[in-house]
Amino acid sequence: MELAFLEHTSPDLHGAAESLRARGVTDILLVPMFLGRGGHLKRDVPRLVEEVTRALPGLAITTLPAPAEDEAMLDLFTDWICAHVR
Repeated sequence: MELAFLEHTSPDLHGAAESLRARGVTDILLVPMFLGRGGHLKRDVPRLVEEVTRALPGLAITTLPAPAEDEAMLDLFTDWICAHVR
């Protein structure tokens, strides 16, 4: 497992992918920690994935949907919010 950041913090996706590849990883499951499918997931992440896979041949990256696009995750978020509402 490797953590990567989109902006303002290191490592970025390329750096994290290089680290994983150095450990023999060839398939990456990218879990985007955004609540919804906004501009970063529509434009930035696909562009970065393409750049990284072009720069690191033999590496495959599969991107999961944003957590809040899943009904089960929405239920968890709702339960969490309700638990904090007094």
